[in-house]
Amino acid sequence: MGLTAAAAAGSAARARVGGVAGAAGAGTLGASGSDGIAARALAALRVCHDLSKFKLSAFVTTTAAAGYVLASPENIDWEQLGWTSLGTMLCSSSANTFNQVFEAGAYTRPLFSST
Repeated sequence: MGLTAAAAAGSAARARVGGVAGAAGAGTLGASGSDGIAARALAALRVCHDLSKFKLSAFVTTTAAAGYVLASPENIDWEQLGWTSLGTMLCSSSANTFNQVFEAGAYTRPLFSST
């Protein structure tokens, strides 16, 4: 469902380098000079999308919004619902990202030592 530890580490490394894996011409700039910048921005967004487990975060946000609507009185405050949904999405995404990074570090440590 999410990234494996190796894939998460590889995605984070590609984001730090600023490259796009498998994209032709990622390191070269076009005539306008914005092709490389756009490719790097899309690569960074892809890494964020993968690390945050976007589908899971969207499900959590939808569930929170549904609970907000069901618990509201007759009038729904749409602005407050929007801010609540945004905050829920950001919290869920950051928790998922932290979990991915933590799990990637957990697999690099030896499980036991034979001393």
